[in-house]
Amino acid sequence: MSRVCFDFLSDSLLLDTDAQENLFAGLSDEELVTELSRYREHVLARIEEVQAEVLDNTTALGAYFGTSLSASAKIQNLLRASLYFDRLVIDDPLFPHSRKPASISDAFAEFFGYETGGLNRQAVSDAGRLVLMLQPLVAAGVLKLVPSSLQHEPPREIGLTYSPTLFAERVPDGLLAWFHGRADVVPMKQVDGGGWSYRKDSKLEPCRAIAVTLRGHDHGMCYHLPEVKYEPHPEDDDRFRLYTWIPDEPPSGESFDAWVTQCINQASGVAYAAVAADIVTAAATGSMILTDSEFVSDLLEVRVSKNGTLREDLANLAMRFELPFMENLTIADVVRIRQSEGEAFQNYRLELQRHLRDLRGIVSEEELARRLEDIQHEIVEVQVRRVEQEIRRLRRDLFRGAAIGAASLSTMIPTQGLSLAGLVLATSEAVKSGLDYVDMTRRDPSYFVWRLRREVKDPPGS
Repeated sequence: MSRVCFDFLSDSLLLDTDAQENLFAGLSDEELVTELSRYREHVLARIEEVQAEVLDNTTALGAYFGTSLSASAKIQNLLRASLYFDRLVIDDPLFPHSRKPASISDAFAEFFGYETGGLNRQAVSDAGRLVLMLQPLVAAGVLKLVPSSLQHEPPREIGLTYSPTLFAERVPDGLLAWFHGRADVVPMKQVDGGGWSYRKDSKLEPCRAIAVTLRGHDHGMCYHLPEVKYEPHPEDDDRFRLYTWIPDEPPSGESFDAWVTQCINQASGVAYAAVAADIVTAAATGSMILTDSEFVSDLLEVRVSKNGTLREDLANLAMRFELPFMENLTIADVVRIRQSEGEAFQNYRLELQRHLRDLRGIVSEEELARRLEDIQHEIVEVQVRRVEQEIRRLRRDLFRGAAIGAASLSTMIPTQGLSLAGLVLATSEAVKSGLDYVDMTRRDPSYFVWRLRREVKDPPGS
Protein backbone atom coordinates (compact mmCIF):
# COMPACT_ATOMS: atom_id res chain seq x y z
CA MET A 1 0.00 0.00 0.00
CA SER A 2 3.03 2.28 -0.14
CA ARG A 3 2.08 3.94 -3.41
CA VAL A 4 -1.65 4.03 -2.74
CA CYS A 5 -1.66 5.53 0.75
CA PHE A 6 1.11 8.06 0.17
CA ASP A 7 -0.42 9.17 -3.11
CA PHE A 8 -3.02 10.78 -0.86
CA LEU A 9 -1.19 11.38 2.40
CA SER A 10 1.82 13.15 0.90
CA ASP A 11 -0.37 16.23 0.33
CA SER A 12 -2.67 15.79 3.32
CA LEU A 13 -2.68 17.62 6.64
CA LEU A 14 -3.00 14.22 8.28
CA LEU A 15 0.78 13.84 7.93
CA ASP A 16 1.66 17.48 8.57
CA THR A 17 3.90 17.50 11.67
CA ASP A 18 2.79 20.98 12.79
CA ALA A 19 -0.87 20.03 12.39
CA GLN A 20 -0.28 16.82 14.35
CA GLU A 21 1.49 18.72 17.10
CA ASN A 22 -1.46 21.13 17.43
CA LEU A 23 -4.01 18.29 17.18
CA PHE A 24 -5.25 19.75 13.88
CA ALA A 25 -6.36 22.97 15.58
CA GLY A 26 -6.76 24.62 12.18
CA LEU A 27 -9.53 22.19 11.23
CA SER A 28 -13.00 21.95 12.68
CA ASP A 29 -14.28 18.51 13.70
CA GLU A 30 -16.33 18.38 10.51
CA GLU A 31 -13.33 19.28 8.34
CA LEU A 32 -11.09 16.69 10.02
CA VAL A 33 -13.76 13.99 9.65
CA THR A 34 -14.13 14.99 5.99
CA GLU A 35 -10.37 14.64 5.40
CA LEU A 36 -10.36 11.22 7.03
CA SER A 37 -13.38 10.22 4.92
CA ARG A 38 -11.60 11.35 1.76
CA TYR A 39 -8.65 9.15 2.71
CA ARG A 40 -10.99 6.22 3.27
CA GLU A 41 -12.62 6.70 -0.14
CA HIS A 42 -9.19 6.95 -1.78
CA VAL A 43 -8.04 3.64 -0.26
CA LEU A 44 -11.28 1.77 -0.99
CA ALA A 45 -11.37 3.03 -4.57
CA ARG A 46 -7.92 1.48 -5.14
CA ILE A 47 -8.27 -1.57 -2.94
CA GLU A 48 -7.25 -3.91 -5.78
CA GLU A 49 -3.92 -2.07 -6.09
CA VAL A 50 -3.44 -2.42 -2.33
CA GLN A 51 -4.04 -6.16 -2.57
CA ALA A 52 -1.68 -6.51 -5.53
CA GLU A 53 1.13 -4.73 -3.67
CA VAL A 54 0.74 -6.87 -0.56
CA LEU A 55 0.57 -10.11 -2.52
CA ASP A 56 3.78 -9.32 -4.39
CA ASN A 57 6.64 -11.66 -3.40
CA THR A 58 4.73 -13.69 -0.81
CA THR A 59 7.51 -16.30 -0.87
CA ALA A 60 9.75 -13.93 1.08
CA LEU A 61 9.84 -14.31 4.86
CA GLY A 62 7.01 -12.10 6.09
CA ALA A 63 5.41 -11.10 9.40
CA TYR A 64 1.91 -9.71 9.82
CA PHE A 65 1.41 -7.51 12.87
CA GLY A 66 -2.05 -8.61 14.00
CA THR A 67 -4.56 -5.99 15.07
CA SER A 68 -4.22 -7.32 18.63
CA LEU A 69 -0.68 -5.92 18.83
CA SER A 70 -0.71 -2.97 21.21
CA ALA A 71 0.27 0.43 19.82
CA SER A 72 3.06 0.83 22.37
CA ALA A 73 4.67 -2.40 21.17
CA LYS A 74 4.50 -1.67 17.46
CA ILE A 75 7.67 0.40 17.05
CA GLN A 76 10.04 -1.82 19.03
CA ASN A 77 8.62 -4.96 17.44
CA LEU A 78 8.86 -3.41 13.99
CA LEU A 79 12.49 -2.52 14.65
CA ARG A 80 13.25 -6.04 15.84
CA ALA A 81 11.34 -7.65 12.97
CA SER A 82 13.13 -5.47 10.43
CA LEU A 83 16.40 -7.13 11.52
CA TYR A 84 15.14 -10.54 10.47
CA PHE A 85 12.11 -10.53 8.16
CA ASP A 86 12.16 -9.64 4.45
CA ARG A 87 8.72 -8.03 4.52
CA LEU A 88 6.34 -6.72 7.17
CA VAL A 89 2.59 -6.10 7.00
CA ILE A 90 0.55 -4.05 9.49
CA ASP A 91 -2.91 -2.57 9.76
CA ASP A 92 -3.00 0.97 8.37
CA PRO A 93 -2.91 3.12 11.56
CA LEU A 94 -5.04 5.90 10.07
CA PHE A 95 -7.72 3.83 8.39
CA PRO A 96 -9.69 2.86 11.56
CA HIS A 97 -10.24 6.57 12.27
CA SER A 98 -11.77 7.15 8.84
CA ARG A 99 -15.08 5.43 9.62
CA LYS A 100 -17.91 7.78 10.51
CA PRO A 101 -19.90 6.73 13.59
CA ALA A 102 -23.43 5.52 12.95
CA SER A 103 -26.18 7.71 14.43
CA ILE A 104 -28.15 4.69 15.66
CA SER A 105 -25.09 3.43 17.53
CA ASP A 106 -24.74 6.85 19.15
CA ALA A 107 -28.39 6.75 20.17
CA PHE A 108 -27.96 3.42 21.95
CA ALA A 109 -24.72 4.58 23.57
CA GLU A 110 -26.43 7.70 24.91
CA PHE A 111 -29.32 5.61 26.19
CA PHE A 112 -26.93 3.51 28.28
CA GLY A 113 -25.09 6.55 29.58
CA TYR A 114 -21.93 6.73 27.44
CA GLU A 115 -20.38 9.80 25.86
CA THR A 116 -20.78 9.86 22.08
CA GLY A 117 -19.90 11.75 18.97
CA GLY A 118 -16.50 12.97 20.12
CA LEU A 119 -13.67 12.98 17.59
CA ASN A 120 -10.49 11.68 19.21
CA ARG A 121 -7.97 14.15 17.81
CA GLN A 122 -5.14 12.75 19.92
CA ALA A 123 -5.69 9.27 18.49
CA VAL A 124 -5.71 10.63 14.93
CA SER A 125 -2.53 12.61 15.61
CA ASP A 126 -0.80 9.56 17.10
CA ALA A 127 -1.80 7.45 14.09
CA GLY A 128 -0.42 10.08 11.71
CA ARG A 129 2.87 10.22 13.64
CA LEU A 130 3.16 6.44 13.43
CA VAL A 131 2.64 6.50 9.66
CA LEU A 132 5.38 9.15 9.33
CA MET A 133 7.71 7.06 11.49
CA LEU A 134 7.03 4.03 9.30
CA GLN A 135 7.52 5.89 6.03
CA PRO A 136 11.18 4.80 5.54
CA LEU A 137 10.16 1.13 5.83
CA VAL A 138 7.31 1.68 3.39
CA ALA A 139 9.50 3.57 0.91
CA ALA A 140 12.09 0.78 1.04
CA GLY A 141 9.43 -1.79 0.15
CA VAL A 142 9.93 -3.62 3.46
CA LEU A 143 6.59 -2.62 5.01
CA LYS A 144 3.07 -2.80 3.58
CA LEU A 145 0.09 -1.01 5.15
CA VAL A 146 -3.26 -2.73 4.71
CA PRO A 147 -6.73 -1.62 5.87
CA SER A 148 -7.30 -4.86 7.78
CA SER A 149 -9.48 -3.03 10.31
CA LEU A 150 -12.20 -3.25 7.64
CA GLN A 151 -12.77 -6.82 8.80
CA HIS A 152 -13.44 -5.66 12.35
CA GLU A 153 -15.85 -2.84 11.62
CA PRO A 154 -19.36 -3.26 13.02
CA PRO A 155 -22.34 -3.06 10.65
CA ARG A 156 -23.84 0.33 9.99
CA GLU A 157 -27.21 -0.84 11.32
CA ILE A 158 -27.89 -2.54 14.63
CA GLY A 159 -29.87 -5.71 14.05
CA LEU A 160 -32.06 -7.75 16.35
CA THR A 161 -30.52 -11.15 16.99
CA TYR A 162 -31.73 -14.28 18.72
CA SER A 163 -29.99 -17.56 19.48
CA PRO A 164 -31.52 -20.63 21.14
CA THR A 165 -27.98 -21.61 22.22
CA LEU A 166 -27.21 -18.20 23.80
CA PHE A 167 -24.80 -17.54 20.89
CA ALA A 168 -22.59 -20.53 21.68
CA GLU A 169 -22.38 -21.13 17.92
CA ARG A 170 -20.18 -18.07 17.51
CA VAL A 171 -17.21 -20.07 18.80
CA PRO A 172 -16.07 -23.33 17.12
CA ASP A 173 -16.73 -26.64 18.84
CA GLY A 174 -14.10 -27.51 21.41
CA LEU A 175 -13.16 -23.90 22.20
CA LEU A 176 -16.19 -22.70 24.17
CA ALA A 177 -14.98 -24.21 27.45
CA TRP A 178 -11.52 -22.67 26.84
CA PHE A 179 -13.09 -19.20 26.45
CA HIS A 180 -15.32 -19.61 29.51
CA GLY A 181 -12.28 -20.67 31.52
CA ARG A 182 -10.60 -17.32 30.74
CA ALA A 183 -13.67 -15.15 31.28
CA ASP A 184 -13.96 -12.76 34.23
CA VAL A 185 -17.34 -11.10 34.80
CA VAL A 186 -17.89 -8.19 37.21
CA PRO A 187 -20.81 -5.80 37.80
CA MET A 188 -20.58 -2.21 36.53
CA LYS A 189 -21.83 0.94 38.22
CA GLN A 190 -22.69 4.25 36.60
CA VAL A 191 -20.53 7.13 37.78
CA ASP A 192 -21.49 10.73 38.33
CA GLY A 193 -21.17 12.79 35.18
CA GLY A 194 -21.74 9.85 32.84
CA GLY A 195 -19.99 6.63 31.94
CA TRP A 196 -19.49 3.39 33.83
CA SER A 197 -16.82 1.85 36.03
CA TYR A 198 -16.05 -1.51 37.60
CA ARG A 199 -13.63 -3.15 40.00
CA LYS A 200 -12.01 -6.47 39.15
CA ASP A 201 -12.57 -7.77 42.67
CA SER A 202 -16.28 -6.88 42.81
CA LYS A 203 -18.64 -9.72 43.69
CA LEU A 204 -20.96 -10.69 40.86
CA GLU A 205 -24.63 -10.45 41.82
CA PRO A 206 -27.77 -9.94 39.69
CA CYS A 207 -27.55 -6.49 38.12
CA ARG A 208 -28.25 -4.69 34.85
CA ALA A 209 -24.68 -3.98 33.66
CA ILE A 210 -21.60 -6.20 33.52
CA ALA A 211 -18.08 -6.14 32.09
CA VAL A 212 -16.67 -9.29 30.49
CA THR A 213 -12.91 -9.63 30.13
CA LEU A 214 -10.93 -12.56 28.75
CA ARG A 215 -7.66 -12.99 30.64
CA GLY A 216 -4.72 -11.92 28.51
CA HIS A 217 -6.99 -9.98 26.14
CA ASP A 218 -6.66 -6.19 26.17
CA HIS A 219 -10.22 -5.36 25.22
CA GLY A 220 -13.02 -5.89 27.74
CA MET A 221 -16.66 -5.69 26.65
CA CYS A 222 -19.59 -4.06 28.41
CA TYR A 223 -23.16 -5.41 28.36
CA HIS A 224 -26.46 -4.03 29.61
CA LEU A 225 -29.73 -5.83 30.35
CA PRO A 226 -32.75 -3.61 29.68
CA GLU A 227 -36.39 -4.58 29.74
CA VAL A 228 -38.08 -4.71 26.34
CA LYS A 229 -41.75 -4.38 25.44
CA TYR A 230 -43.18 -5.32 22.04
CA GLU A 231 -46.25 -3.74 20.41
CA PRO A 232 -47.69 -4.13 16.89
CA HIS A 233 -47.55 -1.04 14.73
CA PRO A 234 -51.01 0.55 14.56
CA GLU A 235 -50.76 1.34 10.83
CA ASP A 236 -48.43 -1.28 9.29
CA ASP A 237 -48.52 -5.04 9.86
CA ASP A 238 -44.95 -5.37 8.57
CA ARG A 239 -43.57 -3.16 11.34
CA PHE A 240 -43.65 -3.18 15.11
CA ARG A 241 -42.58 -1.02 18.00
CA LEU A 242 -40.11 -1.87 20.72
CA TYR A 243 -39.90 0.03 23.99
CA THR A 244 -36.81 -0.42 26.12
CA TRP A 245 -35.82 0.88 29.54
CA ILE A 246 -33.52 0.10 32.45
CA PRO A 247 -35.50 -0.87 35.56
CA ASP A 248 -34.20 0.01 39.01
CA GLU A 249 -34.61 -3.55 40.28
CA PRO A 250 -32.20 -6.34 39.22
CA PRO A 251 -33.32 -9.31 37.11
CA SER A 252 -34.18 -12.70 38.60
CA GLY A 253 -31.29 -15.01 39.36
CA GLU A 254 -32.25 -17.45 36.61
CA SER A 255 -32.54 -14.84 33.85
CA PHE A 256 -29.35 -13.13 35.07
CA ASP A 257 -27.34 -16.37 34.90
CA ALA A 258 -28.60 -17.05 31.37
CA TRP A 259 -27.74 -13.48 30.33
CA VAL A 260 -24.20 -13.75 31.77
CA THR A 261 -23.64 -16.97 29.80
CA GLN A 262 -24.93 -15.26 26.67
CA CYS A 263 -22.60 -12.28 27.22
CA ILE A 264 -19.56 -14.53 27.69
CA ASN A 265 -20.47 -16.35 24.48
CA GLN A 266 -20.88 -13.08 22.59
CA ALA A 267 -17.61 -11.64 23.92
CA SER A 268 -15.85 -14.88 23.02
CA GLY A 269 -17.33 -14.74 19.52
CA VAL A 270 -16.10 -11.18 19.00
CA ALA A 271 -12.58 -12.05 20.19
CA TYR A 272 -12.44 -15.22 18.11
CA ALA A 273 -13.67 -13.42 14.98
CA ALA A 274 -10.92 -10.80 15.38
CA VAL A 275 -8.20 -13.45 15.60
CA ALA A 276 -9.73 -15.38 12.71
CA ALA A 277 -9.70 -12.21 10.58
CA ASP A 278 -6.01 -11.72 11.37
CA ILE A 279 -5.33 -15.31 10.33
CA VAL A 280 -7.08 -14.66 7.01
CA THR A 281 -5.01 -11.51 6.41
CA ALA A 282 -1.76 -13.26 7.33
CA ALA A 283 -2.56 -16.19 5.04
CA ALA A 284 -3.50 -13.88 2.19
CA THR A 285 -0.19 -12.01 2.49
CA GLY A 286 1.94 -15.13 2.97
CA SER A 287 2.99 -13.97 6.41
CA MET A 288 3.28 -15.27 9.95
CA ILE A 289 1.18 -13.58 12.64
CA LEU A 290 3.10 -11.50 15.15
CA THR A 291 1.34 -10.61 18.41
CA ASP A 292 2.23 -9.49 21.94
CA SER A 293 -1.14 -10.68 23.27
CA GLU A 294 -1.01 -13.60 25.70
CA PHE A 295 -4.62 -14.36 24.79
CA VAL A 296 -4.00 -14.56 21.04
CA SER A 297 -0.84 -16.59 21.51
CA ASP A 298 -2.59 -19.13 23.74
CA LEU A 299 -5.57 -19.36 21.38
CA LEU A 300 -3.34 -20.04 18.39
CA GLU A 301 -1.54 -22.76 20.33
CA VAL A 302 -4.90 -24.42 20.99
CA ARG A 303 -5.96 -24.30 17.35
CA VAL A 304 -2.60 -24.87 15.63
CA SER A 305 -0.18 -27.74 15.96
CA LYS A 306 2.68 -26.89 18.31
CA ASN A 307 5.12 -28.68 16.01
CA GLY A 308 6.04 -25.65 13.94
CA THR A 309 8.16 -25.73 10.82
CA LEU A 310 11.83 -24.79 10.97
CA ARG A 311 10.99 -21.47 9.30
CA GLU A 312 8.31 -20.67 11.89
CA ASP A 313 10.37 -21.76 14.89
CA LEU A 314 13.39 -19.73 13.82
CA ALA A 315 11.19 -16.67 13.24
CA ASN A 316 9.70 -16.99 16.73
CA LEU A 317 13.15 -17.32 18.30
CA ALA A 318 14.51 -14.42 16.23
CA MET A 319 11.82 -12.12 17.64
CA ARG A 320 13.08 -12.96 21.12
CA PHE A 321 16.68 -12.16 20.21
CA GLU A 322 17.50 -8.65 21.42
CA LEU A 323 20.31 -6.31 20.45
CA PRO A 324 21.04 -4.26 23.60
CA PHE A 325 21.41 -0.96 21.71
CA MET A 326 18.21 -1.21 19.64
CA GLU A 327 16.29 1.33 21.72
CA ASN A 328 18.63 4.07 20.48
CA LEU A 329 18.13 3.25 16.81
CA THR A 330 15.42 4.70 14.59
CA ILE A 331 13.51 2.93 11.86
CA ALA A 332 15.21 5.20 9.32
CA ASP A 333 18.65 4.09 10.60
CA VAL A 334 17.86 0.40 10.23
CA VAL A 335 16.31 0.81 6.78
CA ARG A 336 19.27 2.82 5.49
CA ILE A 337 21.78 0.24 6.69
CA ARG A 338 19.68 -2.66 5.40
CA GLN A 339 19.65 -1.04 1.96
CA SER A 340 23.33 -0.09 1.89
CA GLU A 341 24.52 -3.40 3.34
CA GLY A 342 22.16 -5.92 1.77
CA GLU A 343 24.72 -8.73 1.68
CA ALA A 344 25.78 -8.08 5.27
CA PHE A 345 22.10 -8.16 6.34
CA GLN A 346 21.59 -11.55 4.71
CA ASN A 347 24.79 -12.92 6.26
CA TYR A 348 23.64 -11.71 9.68
CA ARG A 349 20.29 -13.50 9.27
CA LEU A 350 21.98 -16.74 8.20
CA GLU A 351 24.35 -16.59 11.16
CA LEU A 352 21.47 -15.96 13.55
CA GLN A 353 19.53 -18.88 12.07
CA ARG A 354 22.57 -21.13 12.49
CA HIS A 355 22.69 -20.34 16.20
CA LEU A 356 18.92 -20.58 16.72
CA ARG A 357 18.52 -24.01 15.12
CA ASP A 358 19.97 -25.69 18.21
CA LEU A 359 17.41 -23.97 20.45
CA ARG A 360 14.26 -25.39 18.82
CA GLY A 361 13.94 -28.39 21.13
CA ILE A 362 14.49 -26.53 24.43
CA VAL A 363 11.39 -26.72 26.65
CA SER A 364 12.66 -24.94 29.77
CA GLU A 365 11.98 -21.18 29.59
CA GLU A 366 14.96 -20.45 31.86
CA GLU A 367 17.30 -22.52 29.71
CA LEU A 368 16.00 -20.88 26.53
CA ALA A 369 16.52 -17.38 27.95
CA ARG A 370 20.06 -18.28 29.02
CA ARG A 371 20.95 -19.70 25.61
CA LEU A 372 19.56 -16.61 23.86
CA GLU A 373 21.78 -14.45 26.07
CA ASP A 374 24.76 -16.62 25.09
CA ILE A 375 23.98 -16.08 21.40
CA GLN A 376 23.62 -12.35 21.97
CA HIS A 377 27.04 -12.27 23.63
CA GLU A 378 28.59 -14.30 20.81
CA ILE A 379 27.20 -12.13 18.00
CA VAL A 380 27.23 -8.70 19.65
CA GLU A 381 30.43 -8.93 21.68
CA VAL A 382 32.75 -11.64 20.38
CA GLN A 383 32.09 -11.39 16.64
CA VAL A 384 31.66 -7.60 16.58
CA ARG A 385 34.97 -7.26 18.43
CA ARG A 386 36.58 -9.32 15.65
CA VAL A 387 35.08 -6.98 13.05
CA GLU A 388 36.43 -3.97 14.93
CA GLN A 389 39.90 -5.56 15.07
CA GLU A 390 39.85 -6.15 11.32
CA ILE A 391 38.73 -2.56 10.68
CA ARG A 392 41.59 -1.29 12.85
CA ARG A 393 43.99 -3.54 10.97
CA LEU A 394 42.69 -2.17 7.68
CA ARG A 395 43.34 1.37 8.84
CA ARG A 396 46.81 0.46 10.04
CA ASP A 397 47.75 -1.32 6.79
CA LEU A 398 46.48 1.50 4.63
CA PHE A 399 48.20 4.15 6.72
CA ARG A 400 51.44 2.22 6.44
CA GLY A 401 51.13 2.30 2.66
CA ALA A 402 50.19 6.02 2.64
CA ALA A 403 47.04 4.99 0.85
CA ILE A 404 44.58 7.23 2.60
CA GLY A 405 44.39 10.21 4.91
CA ALA A 406 43.45 9.66 8.56
CA ALA A 407 40.49 12.05 8.55
CA SER A 408 39.05 10.62 5.35
CA LEU A 409 39.32 7.00 6.47
CA SER A 410 37.95 7.77 9.92
CA THR A 411 34.88 9.31 8.31
CA MET A 412 34.29 6.62 5.77
CA ILE A 413 34.71 3.41 7.69
CA PRO A 414 31.98 3.96 10.29
CA THR A 415 29.46 5.41 7.86
CA GLN A 416 30.04 4.39 4.28
CA GLY A 417 32.70 1.72 4.22
CA LEU A 418 35.55 2.36 1.83
CA SER A 419 34.99 4.20 -1.46
CA LEU A 420 37.32 5.14 -4.31
CA ALA A 421 36.36 8.80 -3.89
CA GLY A 422 37.89 8.81 -0.41
CA LEU A 423 41.28 7.40 -1.40
CA VAL A 424 44.13 9.86 -1.41
CA LEU A 425 47.56 9.33 -3.00
CA ALA A 426 46.93 5.60 -3.30
CA THR A 427 48.81 3.26 -5.54
CA SER A 428 46.61 0.91 -7.55
CA GLU A 429 47.94 -2.07 -5.58
CA ALA A 430 47.15 -0.41 -2.24
CA VAL A 431 43.64 0.48 -3.44
CA LYS A 432 42.99 -3.08 -4.59
CA SER A 433 44.31 -4.49 -1.32
CA GLY A 434 42.18 -2.12 0.74
CA LEU A 435 38.97 -2.78 -1.19
CA ASP A 436 39.50 -6.54 -1.03
CA TYR A 437 39.97 -6.26 2.69
CA VAL A 438 36.77 -4.25 3.14
CA ASP A 439 34.85 -6.79 1.05
CA MET A 440 36.16 -9.57 3.28
CA THR A 441 35.14 -7.65 6.41
CA ARG A 442 31.66 -6.98 5.03
CA ARG A 443 31.10 -10.68 4.50
CA ASP A 444 31.53 -11.25 8.23
CA PRO A 445 28.05 -12.00 9.70
CA SER A 446 28.49 -9.45 12.48
CA TYR A 447 29.48 -6.59 10.18
CA PHE A 448 25.78 -5.70 9.93
CA VAL A 449 25.48 -5.57 13.75
CA TRP A 450 28.68 -3.53 13.90
CA ARG A 451 27.19 -0.98 11.52
CA LEU A 452 24.03 -0.75 13.62
CA ARG A 453 26.01 -0.22 16.80
CA ARG A 454 28.21 2.40 15.15
CA GLU A 455 24.99 4.19 14.17
CA VAL A 456 24.23 4.55 17.86
CA LYS A 457 27.77 5.60 18.81
CA ASP A 458 28.43 7.92 15.88
CA PRO A 459 25.10 8.96 14.27
CA PRO A 460 25.28 10.92 10.99
CA GLY A 461 25.98 14.59 11.60
CA SER A 462 27.54 14.03 15.04
